[in-house]
Amino acid sequence: MTNAPSVSTTRDPGIDLVKIVAMVMVVTMHVTFPFPNGILTLTRVLYYSCTPAIPLFFMVSGFLLLPRAPSSLPLTYVPRKIWAIIRLFILSVLIYYAIYNAWGVLHSGLINYFKRYIIYNSILWFLIAMAAVYLFYPVLNRLWRHRKAYIAVLVLLGTMSAGAFVLDLLYNFEARHIIQYARLWYWLFYFMLGGLLHRLTLSRRALWTLLTVSATAMYLQDWFIAKNVFLEFDYGSPVTILLAVAIFGLCRHAGLAHHPAVKFLSTLFLPVYILHLPVLEAILKCDIDWNFSGSCVCLILLTLAVTVGISRLIMRTRVGRWIFHL
Repeated sequence: MTNAPSVSTTRDPGIDLVKIVAMVMVVTMHVTFPFPNGILTLTRVLYYSCTPAIPLFFMVSGFLLLPRAPSSLPLTYVPRKIWAIIRLFILSVLIYYAIYNAWGVLHSGLINYFKRYIIYNSILWFLIAMAAVYLFYPVLNRLWRHRKAYIAVLVLLGTMSAGAFVLDLLYNFEARHIIQYARLWYWLFYFMLGGLLHRLTLSRRALWTLLTVSATAMYLQDWFIAKNVFLEFDYGSPVTILLAVAIFGLCRHAGLAHHPAVKFLSTLFLPVYILHLPVLEAILKCDIDWNFSGSCVCLILLTLAVTVGISRLIMRTRVGRWIFHL
């Protein structure tokens, strides 16, 4: 028996706010790592606070895409989306190559550099993972209308994610054997979790309680259990899942979501994601001493400001909108 509630086509400004929060988190986690091991510093706290960043991106996609009526999707929809992602990936690699080649830091040709960005983890892995998720989208889109089956698959993927988290703690499993974009159990889980949150509405009080408990548990987890682990290995933790749900829900409830600046900034999340790392490295090349109290916050704000400014200029051009339109 199916359960297919009507889906509103009204824009949800809370989703724009989720995009902005995830965008800020991605920049923050790259600015604040590495931090001194064994020391509870502001950079360490900020770094682990950003663990839900990538999950939130997948949740936004699932929230927006899964409730769409299958009849509204042309046969060319998925191929066109995957091609747009591949196009952005290739162009991003070329942009990176041009920037780093101009800085004189490359010691290999374009082909070897391109292979490096496919084989090894880079911030562009997100695009490959998103393209892989789109391959499953037609099936998941139909599954969303069968609530019991949908929840069963979601629980299965959540169990696999939690199992991977435990294996990472015990054996450093994923770091040794599975590259980041191939960890589909995470990306499909969070994609489907976003679809589930389209059906569920939690009260603000419940969400604030969930945020407080999960954030506290996050710091305890990474301090006592996984203190030397990159946050990418925390995606399967139940704590990360609950924290992502809390942030997602609170953003949807926030009155700030209706501010015009939120809609504007949300359109820049993809160019900011792609460009922030070269911007950060360019700032660090400047003759500035960043060893002062609160320097990480200043560096985060400066990186965001410069990247948002550049992204805004790019998105005002037709070519820029073509490149970053998915």
